[in-house]
Amino acid sequence: MNLSVTFRHMEPSEALKQQVEDKLARIEKYFQDPVRVQVTLSMESYRNKIDIILTLANGTIIKGGETADDMYTAVDLVMDKIDRQVRRYKDKVTTHRTGE
Repeated sequence: MNLSVTFRHMEPSEALKQQVEDKLARIEKYFQDPVRVQVTLSMESYRNKIDIILTLANGTIIKGGETADDMYTAVDLVMDKIDRQVRRYKDKVTTHRTGE
């Protein structure tokens, strides 16, 4: 997995980056091909915002974003969304029948 973490309007934190990497590790079990992931962590006034963009090997893009008072909470919430979208996509691909 090719991971890019960007911090905007906040100090970079190694603990926060490690938290994101640990949460994204559960996505790897769904795809054998390399996945490119862009994570943007930003602070907007009093809100913490996280945006995740997954680009699969076939060009499919899966996006998720979340805003919360705490950045760690936002990471958990957005990973639930991304996990749900990835599972739905994987089920769709595996159960899709070709023109038989």
